[in-house]
Amino acid sequence: MATDRATWRNIVREGAALYNDDLYHAAQDKRRLRKERATTKQPKPFTTTLPCPHCTRIIRSSIGLYAHLKTHKDQEGGQSYSTTSDRR
Repeated sequence: MATDRATWRNIVREGAALYNDDLYHAAQDKRRLRKERATTKQPKPFTTTLPCPHCTRIIRSSIGLYAHLKTHKDQEGGQSYSTTSDRR
């Protein structure tokens, strides 16, 4: 095959064209799947909401509640930032 340069060249060109087409179509499929995932509604992960016992604020994490309750410590004069889940 190497002795017939024209045939070899055509075979290499066809192989490269097929490879590029496959690569292009694989990228198109990957892009289409990514766009479909972005448009479909995903269920939201479980999130914890912790209400402040002193005000109407909703806190998302226990450390956030701990920090927020420190603001009420100055208002009430007592130690109100310690919760039952914080004592170990």
